[in-house]
Amino acid sequence: ANGVKTLSSYEAIGDIPYSDCKSFINAMFDRIELKHGSVLTSHAIAYIAASHTGLSDCEIEDLLSLDEVVMNEVLKTSKPTIRRLPPLLWLHLRSDIDAFMVQKEADGVTVFDFSHRLFSETIKQRYLSADKVVKDTHSCLADYFLGTWHVKPKPYDIIDEENTTLTFNEQPHSEADRFVPSQPLTFLSSDGTTRFNKRKYDQVPLHLLM
Repeated sequence: ANGVKTLSSYEAIGDIPYSDCKSFINAMFDRIELKHGSVLTSHAIAYIAASHTGLSDCEIEDLLSLDEVVMNEVLKTSKPTIRRLPPLLWLHLRSDIDAFMVQKEADGVTVFDFSHRLFSETIKQRYLSADKVVKDTHSCLADYFLGTWHVKPKPYDIIDEENTTLTFNEQPHSEADRFVPSQPLTFLSSDGTTRFNKRKYDQVPLHLLM
């Protein structure tokens, strides 16, 4: 859809730079990275792919807000009052990939996931092939669904204007609350009904294993 729109009616079939579906998908992400930045794009897409069931808008915002690589990149051009991802950054990115995603229910939550297996396979090859990236991605997901950083300031390195970490004498470390949910095992409604946190039960074992 979005990729086809970039083709002109006068172009010959031989001039089209996509030899197969995977090359088309990779070319699409090349364009998206140019528009939204490679860091934000790659990390957001990696979290969705690694989640196994898809993620909600709120979950993606929370995860990106806990991701120091993403936040350091975002803070180069944006100055939010708290150390959290400005919501519009994810919404603008999502609008460019909506055509290739499906909205569904998982564990009682509305989530977004990629609509075709070929997309998932290409994404994993592109964004989740390195062992360290896989471990870091699943580690952040595990911490999030465990509620590790709820009301607990998360440490981060202070980066100067030249994008280098300050020395020890210059106090290179700080911490900030990311305002993420507590992720209890159960929720208690006002009428006394107990509801299990299915997202936690479904997500935590997978990410700890990975």
